[in-house]
Amino acid sequence: MVPGGGSQALNYGVDRARFLAPARCGKRVRTHAKLTSAEKKPGGRVLLTVSCTVEIEGEDKPAGVADLLSLMIPDPGRAGPGTAPNPGKDDDA
Repeated sequence: MVPGGGSQALNYGVDRARFLAPARCGKRVRTHAKLTSAEKKPGGRVLLTVSCTVEIEGEDKPAGVADLLSLMIPDPGRAGPGTAPNPGKDDDA
């Protein structure tokens, strides 16, 4: 999923990953995800941190928790503060 105005979303890595309990065969699992931060970076990019918890049906302890990092890269045609000019666009010069 790429937010409006973005052209790419890159997997930037995983932070604080913890595997807390095994998910046994046949057990149902689900993931809860919460956007915990959106940090502006140079070039109009945004680093998103999404905190995820993987739950196991009927278990008290989650299977795992982690912060997933994604780097959103803007559409080159949408120049803004900190973005490089688009050489394909016509200028009034």
